[in-house]
Amino acid sequence: MLHSPGLARPWNAISEYLHRESIVLPPDAELAVCATAREKDCGYIWNAHVALAWKAGVAAETIDAVRDRRPAAELPARAAAVVLYVRQLLQSTRVESLLFDRLLSAHGPQWLVELTSWIGRYGALAAILNAFEVAPAPTGEPLPLA
Repeated sequence: MLHSPGLARPWNAISEYLHRESIVLPPDAELAVCATAREKDCGYIWNAHVALAWKAGVAAETIDAVRDRRPAAELPARAAAVVLYVRQLLQSTRVESLLFDRLLSAHGPQWLVELTSWIGRYGALAAILNAFEVAPAPTGEPLPLA
C-alpha cells in the first residue's frame, strides 16, 4: 500500500475501525482472518494472525482444522459458523440462507456486516500480498500451500 498513498489512507482507516471499534470480538475476527488467509493461501497473513488468534482464545485445534481444511463440523458450533461463513463467501461468493440467517439472528446486522468486512479486507490484502509474492517471516506458523 506504500506504493499508493491515496489508497493507503482509506485502507488504513478501515483497518483502524476494524481493529479498534468493530463489535466483532477478537476470537471471531481473528478466526475469520485465519480462515480467509487459508482460503486465499496467503502465508503472510496466516503467519501474522495465527498467534493473534491463539492470544484471542481460539483453540489450537480450531486453527489446525482451518489450516488443514478439515470439515467445519469438527469445530465447536460458534467457530464452525464463522469458518463456514468464510468458506462459503470466498468459495462461491454467496452464503447459504440457513447459515446467514443463523448468524444474523445470533449477532445482528452490524456484527454480520463487520464480520463480512473483516473477510473482505483480508481477502483484498491477500490478493495484494500474493500478487507481489510477499513472503511471510521465516519464523512463525507456516501455511502449507494447497
